[in-house]
Amino acid sequence: MFDTFWQPEIAKAGSGVMIALWPSAELASKLAIPDGEKPEELHVTIAYFGKELTSEQINTIHAVLERVTASFPPLLDGALSG
Repeated sequence: MFDTFWQPEIAKAGSGVMIALWPSAELASKLAIPDGEKPEELHVTIAYFGKELTSEQINTIHAVLERVTASFPPLLDGALSG
């Protein structure tokens, strides 16, 4: 299910460093509302770290994220609302 609906992103254009989940194009088109965010801009921010991180800090974030995600099954269960 996770692989079907959520697509991992290593990097996306924007300002700042964050960990986020982006829905697949199919799910994003179902979630988008008229006059709201564009489907390709929909995401769920897990953590935001700001704009001024050193490469060492970014590497640490990558290492921690790899350890955390390796500890859990690749299934994310939840509900989107509001």
